[in-house]
Amino acid sequence: MASLLKRVGFRKRRRPAACPIPDWARRRRVAEESFVPWTNRVFPLDGRTVLEYGCGNGAIAAAFAPHVGRHVGLDIDEAGVRQGRELLEQEGVGATLTAVPLAEIMSEVATMRGEIDLFLCYAVLEHMAVEERLELLELARQVVRPDGAIAVIETPNRLLPWDYHTAQLPFYSQLPDELALRYRHRSPRRDFVDSLDAAAGQGEDALREAFTRWGRGVSYHEFELVFEDLPARTLATSWEPELLPERNVHREELVLQAALDEIDPSLPPSFSRYWLDLIIAASPPRSLPSHVRPWALTTLNSPRCEYDSAGMVQMPDADASLSIDLPGPSKRLVLAAQSTGDSVEIALAQLDTGTAINLTAAHGPHGPAYAECRFDVAGEHYQLRLASAGIVSFVGYER
Repeated sequence: MASLLKRVGFRKRRRPAACPIPDWARRRRVAEESFVPWTNRVFPLDGRTVLEYGCGNGAIAAAFAPHVGRHVGLDIDEAGVRQGRELLEQEGVGATLTAVPLAEIMSEVATMRGEIDLFLCYAVLEHMAVEERLELLELARQVVRPDGAIAVIETPNRLLPWDYHTAQLPFYSQLPDELALRYRHRSPRRDFVDSLDAAAGQGEDALREAFTRWGRGVSYHEFELVFEDLPARTLATSWEPELLPERNVHREELVLQAALDEIDPSLPPSFSRYWLDLIIAASPPRSLPSHVRPWALTTLNSPRCEYDSAGMVQMPDADASLSIDLPGPSKRLVLAAQSTGDSVEIALAQLDTGTAINLTAAHGPHGPAYAECRFDVAGEHYQLRLASAGIVSFVGYER
């Protein structure tokens, strides 16, 4: 197992940014700095009515509410909602949080049909049983206005190897429930194991309920069942520059995207990320924004470039050059690189036209520097150099 993990680039010390039990201030900051701008770019929030299903203690409401007309939060956790009201009042944020019993919450949502512009599911779908999840997505599609949207944020992807969200084990999200329950004692998370052991003492039904509420991964399959024309409805995906500083790129995500491109090239690229973040229009819009898709990050015809232990491209000096041969023409490239010092100097040449651009990008909070560039003419062949030794971890192109 250890050699396999090393080959495909797993890094236990460099996890995706989300945390299974995040603190209130951090959750608010991440939403405010990353997900509010990302949402607002494709779905302007000013004056909108937002329904947040699973609002918890209001951290996400604190981030979104100042930018919208009305923010309504529902949750089954009465204590959490009570705490959220107090925190929002302390922060001077106007949002309405309401606790609703589990048996009544879907009916409560249905009463808001036609009032909602944005239906927000932030770190919530994974805590539901499959039938509950499908019911909620279908209900969200029905209650939002015809020009509204559904935003799904920070939901773990079952198709990727590591379960960072719950058990912190490889391949755990892909196991059937029966096997995952029996395997739970291999988890390094004592709170997870102890909680399930305590539930097991109350019987099989209590154990399965506790397991569901801890959270299981989700994938594109649920979304395709509810939104049959998913590619025609997807407004935003999670390879966009606003999210990259909060969503470090992992080699296995690039591998999964390559597989999905072979299986269904029309599938929105969000479904290759460790955390599913996407915005879906209630009805197919007249025009869709282009999405950034990850390039495979190959070193073919790239002098002095080689993969490091994490599967990223190592460039040992200024003489190294990375050849970027895209599957189709693109005017826009998004890059992630890391070097010594506070910033990275990048030289990017479009070989089709001979055009060159020089960029300087500051390192982000998690290490890499992110840069975005646009050319006047779309090209398929680019060459990238760094001014000094460094690592390239992401090249994205617009399609």
